[in-house]
Amino acid sequence: MAFPNQSSNAILTADHINVRFETAEGPVIAVADVSFDVRPGEFLSVIGPSGCGKSTLFNVIGGLLTSHQGTVTVAGETIDGPHQSIGMVFQEESTFPWRTVTDNVAFPLELVGMAKDKRIERAKHFIGMVGLNGFENRYPGELSGGM
Repeated sequence: MAFPNQSSNAILTADHINVRFETAEGPVIAVADVSFDVRPGEFLSVIGPSGCGKSTLFNVIGGLLTSHQGTVTVAGETIDGPHQSIGMVFQEESTFPWRTVTDNVAFPLELVGMAKDKRIERAKHFIGMVGLNGFENRYPGELSGGM
């Protein structure tokens, strides 16, 4: 489905994304002509049945899949691989059991060399955004699956 690009101040733009995989049985169209903008303050959901291309689309947006047609931009900058402004949370277990919630959330910032006090401050901001205040010092095994 395509939505018109309506805003030049979009923080994320997908423009005519197409992904085709070659298989032994022939080509498979995984994503067909997807376009959208996400502007500051907006929330976007991508829903659909299993196998419809959601994960493939997110792999393109996250810069993990570069063999596609179309463009993805973050604040006007074209994405052609992993980008520091885009984070992804995978369905599989993706936390370190020996790190607290705060340390797990701050881990990507640690990898890019952000100072500890700044990354802890940013991690606490995002922990609050998802309603986990009060659980900052808990370990993954102490949280419910939904948390």
